Amino acid sequence: MVDSLKHDAVVKDHKIKKEIVPIELKSFKESLEYCLNEENSTFEEQTGEIK
Repeated sequence: MVDSLKHDAVVKDHKIKKEIVPIELKSFKESLEYCLNEENSTFEEQTGEIK
């Protein structure tokens, strides 16, 4: 996945928002923050420790 981040992509066709995925998508930053929060929550639940 990291290899695919080498090159910027410019999207000019935004039909996907209406036709294919009719939900609000998260930005990369929002997705990363969500995943890190989930990982921390799971770790705390399993170990009782706070990261």
